[in-house]
Amino acid sequence: MRSRTDAEPLYARRYVRQRHRALRCYHLWMARKRASLLCALTPIAAGDRVLEIGCDTGVLLRELLRSGASVEGVDLNPEAVQSCDGLNVQVAGAEQLPFPDEHFDCVVASHVIEHVRDHERMLREASRVLRPSGCLVLWYPFELFRGMTVLPELLVAGRPIALARAYHLHRFSPRGLRAPSRRAELVERAWRWCVYGPVPEFMSVYFKKSTAHKSKGPGKPGPSRTTET
Repeated sequence: MRSRTDAEPLYARRYVRQRHRALRCYHLWMARKRASLLCALTPIAAGDRVLEIGCDTGVLLRELLRSGASVEGVDLNPEAVQSCDGLNVQVAGAEQLPFPDEHFDCVVASHVIEHVRDHERMLREASRVLRPSGCLVLWYPFELFRGMTVLPELLVAGRPIALARAYHLHRFSPRGLRAPSRRAELVERAWRWCVYGPVPEFMSVYFKKSTAHKSKGPGKPGPSRTTET
């Protein structure tokens, strides 16, 4: 049986590559939904710098370009980075971002934090590279048990379902992320229960503590819990 350490490079290379051959249309549709929701809930404007952690083949980054933002991405998979033609993307991990402090207006990570061994370090790094007025947006799966949402894709990709728990190292909820986000000097502004696809997911929006208690401007959501369909 493979250990978690053995499974992680398998996920980063073979599984992700096959997943995008089999489910490309589905992930493009999901990226469009996420980009639309992101622009509606956060004050992203033309010219803002946006970083995606775990950008994979750049599907979400290409959608965010439509907003006029300047986008960059990082991913651990060199093969995925090579496929991001025309995008400013480099090989790097979520726990050690190759950027200076306060460099981005927004950092996004779609279904990444559940794969990262040291998720608190990931949150600290995201906070570090954010400007004082910036926000962090996380998407992560709703799961009754760790690895539940990986099962359909493993079946499509022809991978053993026993690897599901090795791919998802954590199971999160908005409540469970509040304490580690506060330790990273991030304050939850809103979270959403998203059911626009076959796999339900959470979306959480955080702002740095230095700006979290300022008066709300247009387009900046207050603390809330809503459902997106």
